[in-house]
Amino acid sequence: MITGNIPWTDDQTKISASLWIAFIICFLGNISAGLISMLMSVYLPVVMTSLSGHVSDDQLNHISAYINALYLAGWAIGGFSWGIISDKIGISRSLTLSLSSYGLFTLLLSYSTSWEAVVVFRFLSGFAVGGILVIAPTLLSEIWPQKTRSIILGIDSIGFPIGIFSSGLLNYLVSDWRQAFLMGILPFVLAIVSFWVLKESVRWKTATSKVSDKKLKQTDEDKRNLTKGAIIFSSMLIGLWGMFSWIPTWVQSLLPH
Repeated sequence: MITGNIPWTDDQTKISASLWIAFIICFLGNISAGLISMLMSVYLPVVMTSLSGHVSDDQLNHISAYINALYLAGWAIGGFSWGIISDKIGISRSLTLSLSSYGLFTLLLSYSTSWEAVVVFRFLSGFAVGGILVIAPTLLSEIWPQKTRSIILGIDSIGFPIGIFSSGLLNYLVSDWRQAFLMGILPFVLAIVSFWVLKESVRWKTATSKVSDKKLKQTDEDKRNLTKGAIIFSSMLIGLWGMFSWIPTWVQSLLPH
């Protein structure tokens, strides 16, 4: 673990090496999350043929509906759950756990022998990926200097779409879907690095001690803002995910095998 007297708070103006390491871990975590999220869409016809033999278009649509829907469900549940988990055990620890989880389940998926196992591992991967999308920006917003915080959060946010487009490149370079899903090793390595180098932010430690001393009360305005934000973000997420998950599968079904 990185040690020293460098506080991860708004008060610092110098961007230290520890902050850059944290950013790189979060950025690469977002890239790997986008990559793993889209891998099944680009490889789905090949996966189903490998596991179930020749399948009709109707069967492919039926199975892909389960896989994509449960992945999105896991993603949504994970986004909600990891916020609670990070409040309990710490943001840095939660980031490490999220990275290792979706890395592990992606690696296990590469050894699946049935599409039912694929569904289970994709659901669990989605749950873990939902965590990285919540935890990474939260961590950066707490440790990065206020002056350049919006810039670094904007850069971090483009990691996920970079991963999405990278899945197409991986599909072009690697024809074997089992080898492609070995990419789960990337977030697993990131998890090991984060375990040793990341430390909790002063903000989280301070907030945790305050909450333990005095229970915070939610106002009606807080509840209304939460509801509005959840509706807006979920609507955007469902539409975006529908486009990115179904179009690659549809294009793949049109290509000659």
